[in-house]
Amino acid sequence: MLAWPMTADQFVNTRLLVDELRAAVPVSWGGLKAAPDADEVARLLDAAVHGRRWGDVAERAKELADEAAMAVSEGGSSWREVEDLARELRDLGSVEQGQQRIAD
Repeated sequence: MLAWPMTADQFVNTRLLVDELRAAVPVSWGGLKAAPDADEVARLLDAAVHGRRWGDVAERAKELADEAAMAVSEGGSSWREVEDLARELRDLGSVEQGQQRIAD
């Protein structure tokens, strides 16, 4: 993944992807005011695909994609969290309905 943050939280997200997750290659840090040079983008893309410096980035991005796919599949961690949230909201609705009946 090539990253070019332009505004707001994109800079923080790019730092996370580049420095912490090692799943992206920074193209430019200049935001909207400094578009990256086309030749530089081509060089970075070539280095990301073929070079040793960024070779682990593609592998790491694949690992993260696999982890994300497992998390959202049935029984995965994200799946379970959404199920838990839905259960809590249903329970909250039941409590509120019960309180409404008492108030009536």
